[in-house]
Amino acid sequence: MAGTLQIVVAWTEEAQELDAERSKGVRRDLGESYKFKDVIKPFAAMWLNKGTEADVAKAQAYARGEGKHVFVYTGVGDPLGKAKADVLRKVRAKDAELRPVPTKAKDAKFKEGDKVEFGPKGVNQGTVERVEPDGQLRIKALSGRWTQTVGPNWVKKTLAPIPVRGRDAALQLWRYNKITGYWKPVRSVTPETAGTWLSIWRSDEPNEAFKVSADKPTGAPSALAKDSVAKFPRTTAKDTPLAQFQGMAV
Repeated sequence: MAGTLQIVVAWTEEAQELDAERSKGVRRDLGESYKFKDVIKPFAAMWLNKGTEADVAKAQAYARGEGKHVFVYTGVGDPLGKAKADVLRKVRAKDAELRPVPTKAKDAKFKEGDKVEFGPKGVNQGTVERVEPDGQLRIKALSGRWTQTVGPNWVKKTLAPIPVRGRDAALQLWRYNKITGYWKPVRSVTPETAGTWLSIWRSDEPNEAFKVSADKPTGAPSALAKDSVAKFPRTTAKDTPLAQFQGMAV
């Protein structure tokens, strides 16, 4: 079978896409923002269309170092498309294996609307959206930016307000309302995406003032802050420390 193997390297990445259902009726003219949801995106690249077993070994050595997967086919019309479907199935199966053994729904101590802490050390907080028949809990994070299904033994109820932390300790992109004099959040961002989203919103609304901060800003934007937009290029995680964004306005 030498020289007949279709060798594909595939992987997945976390991304966000528009949530059409939750974004219905959004009024951009009133400062409302579209809703986004977390998704897993599959990617694939052809290593060789006509490879050998030796080529497969080379591809696997590369993939191990990059955290990617290698798929080998013969005579497939769309090897890239098949690899994307296969890697998505493989990643989801792996996630399912890592879940703790669930209890039965009839034994569940949680119900829809419960405020809970969840995760290995209760690092995340959210609201139970649904109790699955097998006892798994579908939980929306405190930030509203993502949801996760976990076993009930990873969850505990919380009655008192709890500080935001873990994955919810995100930065916010704020817009200044010239009429009310208040800052309103337009979307959640991260140190990796803050520069990109600032650039996008500034380009769409050049006469408005925006600010990235974990806490709600106070006071009107200063002229000095407005001038700082030129000093805030699109950035990546490795060259953008979190402290760079705190309190910065454009």
